[in-house]
Amino acid sequence: MCNSPFSVSPYFITIDGPDGAGKSTLAKIVSTKLSSTAIKPTYFSTSPQALAIELELKKKGITDKASVEHNAFFLRALEENYRYVILPSVDSRRVIVADSSEIRALAYALDNSSNEAIADTKRKIASSRLTCGLHPCLRVVLIGSDEDLWSNLSTKSGLDYGDPQNVQQVADRKLAYTQTVEFIMGISGSKTHWLVVNVEHVQSDINIYFSGIADMITECYKMLTSKLLNP
Repeated sequence: MCNSPFSVSPYFITIDGPDGAGKSTLAKIVSTKLSSTAIKPTYFSTSPQALAIELELKKKGITDKASVEHNAFFLRALEENYRYVILPSVDSRRVIVADSSEIRALAYALDNSSNEAIADTKRKIASSRLTCGLHPCLRVVLIGSDEDLWSNLSTKSGLDYGDPQNVQQVADRKLAYTQTVEFIMGISGSKTHWLVVNVEHVQSDINIYFSGIADMITECYKMLTSKLLNP
């Protein structure tokens, strides 16, 4: 079990935001510009340990994704990905760019789960358990209008499970992210730098659009790490 005080790593960046904001695309571009690795810590497939938890979940036949039981398995997988993928990398001074973080875990719970599951997620975040005590030096949060986010989602080849299905659900998910960011800001202290970026509906080349945003993020990251590594 990961259970240690919070510490901020200069080798760790997280990118969060509601569905349709472009997290995955941006994380890949930022990681390329920094010659680093982009991972998805909220995915069961990110590590063998998290995948084993998913198999255990399926064997138990827990299908209600709003339940406390299902949420507990999801949080265990998130913790394992931090322990076995992120921590070893940052300890070796290899930069990790996370496509979503514990912010996604709580935002999804606030939007979909029971009050008990929400309370459990908040307790585990506040205790540092979920992230093994690790905080990024830079948290990037993507925002956008309801209409732009829905337009971006609508252009996908197919909506994933859990994606908002209409513009009202986009608004609900955005509210959950806002509440989550406020909660985590309240417990993370002042050592983590937050960068909020507004994104629009991308009608041109998506990679060119996000490359400009990635340049801003990498410059911000380089300035931060210069101060952290050379106080």
